[in-house]
Order: sequence, then C-alpha cells, then structure tokens
Amino acid sequence: MKNVTEAISMAEAFGRTVAYRRAINEGLALSDALSRAYGLRVNEALDLAEQYRRRANGVVSDMIVASTAITEQDFIDIMEAGHPPGFTDFRDFIQGDHTYRRALFRAILKSQNADRGFIDGLRVTVDVPDVFDRGSEQITNTASGVTVNFTRTFRVPPEVTITHKGGTVVAVPKLVGSVTTTGFNAVLEDSSGARVTGSFTWVAQGY
Repeated sequence: MKNVTEAISMAEAFGRTVAYRRAINEGLALSDALSRAYGLRVNEALDLAEQYRRRANGVVSDMIVASTAITEQDFIDIMEAGHPPGFTDFRDFIQGDHTYRRALFRAILKSQNADRGFIDGLRVTVDVPDVFDRGSEQITNTASGVTVNFTRTFRVPPEVTITHKGGTVVAVPKLVGSVTTTGFNAVLEDSSGARVTGSFTWVAQGY
C-alpha cells in the first residue's frame, strides 16, 4: 500500500457582486393635429397715364455743376453776374469794335413799382466789316460761260457787280443761277440775247 497524503485547505470567501444596468426611457407623445388653411391675396394696380409731348420752348445747352449746395442768394448771383460755361461774365455793353467768336446778349428790366415790366420787341443789330473780293474773267465758251470762285471767305452770299471789259461786240454780263458763298456763274449776251465771248470784271462785297 502506498500512503498518499493530500492537504485540503478551507477558506471562507466573501464576494460582492455589482450589476450595472442602463435604463432607457423613450417618450411617446400623442397630439391632435389642427390644420388651418392660410390664403394670401395679391392685388396689382395698373395705372395708365396719357402724356402730351411737344418740343420744348427753350434749349439747355450747358449746365453748371456745384460741389456743394447753393443758397437762394447764390442762385441769384449766378443769374445776375454769372455766365454759361465757355463765356465770360456779363458786362454792360459799350458801343465800339469788339473781337469775339460767340456772344450772348441779355436784357435786364427793373420796375419802380409793383408792376412787372416786359419787352414788347427787341432787335440786336451787329455790323461787321465788309469783305471785298474782285477779279477779271475771260469767256471762251459761249454755251456754259465761266464759273468764278471767290478767293475770300464769305459767311453769306455777297453782292456781285459785273462790268463788261472787252470783246468783239458790245455785250452785257449776266449771272446764271444764284450767287453762293463760294462763287457764281456768268455769261455775256449781246443786244439780241445771244451769248458771245469776251471778258469782264467783277466785284463781290459781303461779310
């Protein structure tokens, strides 16, 4: 026989069990749905306007632009002593010879009582120096005559005087058509009205 010895130990175990639990609550709500209908009314107004268009009685050619607001007195000063762009200030007119390119005339009326003055008629007369041009021409073609071109510059058609200078017969010079600012056409006619050759002198006077 074999003797076997086994040791048995007795121990008292003290244990604590911990349980973890997760509680999930879900809420469910019930509600009555109340539906309402909303309406939006849109009104559009259409206006029709009749316009009577016509040309203006005045023309505005220039404009004065200011960087700041102007007072009523500033506006009066502009009207009384001011000038449109491109012109100098207005000044009293003195008779004499003036050299200018463009000019504006203004009439100012002042009343001594409550009545408002008005202009019944106003006429401005400008007399410029006359421009003269002259020369002589020879007519060799009796049918077409001769075309004369001015060497001076005229603003309006000048007055032309033609004098017969010489030829085989006595003739009268005549203008064909009208005189323009650049020239005229002329022929020579004898006493019977037939066109002839010859020469003439001419003088043009205008401005």
